[in-house]
Amino acid sequence: WELRQRRALHQLSQGLGLSVGVLLVQQLIRSYHLDMLKASVGELTHPLPEHLDDPFSALEGELPLGTPKSAGFEAIIVDVHGEATSEKMALGHVADGHASLVVGTHTHVPTSDTKILKNGTAYQTDAGMCGDYNSVIGMNKEISLNRFLKKTTDKNFPSNGNASLCGVIVDADDNSGLANRAESFIFNGEYNVGI
Repeated sequence: WELRQRRALHQLSQGLGLSVGVLLVQQLIRSYHLDMLKASVGELTHPLPEHLDDPFSALEGELPLGTPKSAGFEAIIVDVHGEATSEKMALGHVADGHASLVVGTHTHVPTSDTKILKNGTAYQTDAGMCGDYNSVIGMNKEISLNRFLKKTTDKNFPSNGNASLCGVIVDADDNSGLANRAESFIFNGEYNVGI
């Protein structure tokens, strides 16, 4: 599955006239169910089985030795799906100079630490979610609260309010594929920045 997904993403990007590498590094979910390319992030909160590579070695093994352009890509995006901000930041430094963007996902809350690291890789700890922020991380807030208060065990479902679109925009250098500029964005919906 992982290799097919990677080829499909590569073919899609070429169909658009681009060659973009996408590395998905995701945390261990439940017993040993893995939804990832090679290894798992989340070692602090979910210890890895011994037979798996650690996420840092796995990422180093997947990244090119040089810049994205030197490896034949317009850009390389690393999606770090995990809980621990320290691990996301450390993986950003591992990829610095070899990827266009390292962006965290999973917590559903956009962080305000968008930056370009020392060797040219754009970084943000978490992009946030695309969904209703007048909720509990996208889920119906009444049911979520009642579940936390042990008043119900009803199945939760997504909130159906106004959605916000959150993410990161990166302008990559034509010669290297590294970041010239990076900024986070939040578009529309209920998410209000500032007071």
